[in-house]
Amino acid sequence: MGAEKGMGLGLAIAYSIIKKHGGAIDIASQQNIGTTVSIYLPASDKQIVPLENKARKALPVTKKILVMDDEEMLRNMTRNMLEGLGYEAIVAFEGEEAIQTYSKAKSAGSPFGGVILDLTVKGGMGGIETIRRLLEIDPDIRAIVASGYSNDPVMANFKAYGFLAALEKPFQLKDLMKALEKIIAPTEND
Repeated sequence: MGAEKGMGLGLAIAYSIIKKHGGAIDIASQQNIGTTVSIYLPASDKQIVPLENKARKALPVTKKILVMDDEEMLRNMTRNMLEGLGYEAIVAFEGEEAIQTYSKAKSAGSPFGGVILDLTVKGGMGGIETIRRLLEIDPDIRAIVASGYSNDPVMANFKAYGFLAALEKPFQLKDLMKALEKIIAPTEND
């Protein structure tokens, strides 16, 4: 494996976020042993307020999400984000693979709670054709379209194509969480 090169901003960003929340960070490193990073955040004294009881559609059976993207780095990043949020993430390279994976899971009684489909796939079936075919298999599919082309008409009018949410790449964890809220527990107005 080659050495990974980063921009060196990870620790600075982590420090900034922790500091803004009134916390502290401590780093202890020992040569040939490793590094221990301890993060301290203050406990909140705020009251936990339950979400409003809005009329909601039935929740999906599972927290299993199918991620289709032709870029390996983005597939892995999205899978890691989802797993960090407690989801089971299965990845596919392009539409045909995504359709087969979705169909097999549905037939086996272990359906996906949602899918995230890349709009444009080089050398394979992209999000538009994939969602069209998936809707034939499961008219109640909960899908998010993802694209780096924010000016694409599909991104502006995603619901007309059968998607419940859109994610502009590159996206952050908060963007993913917001999109997941729309497919996991959509309101009747969505």
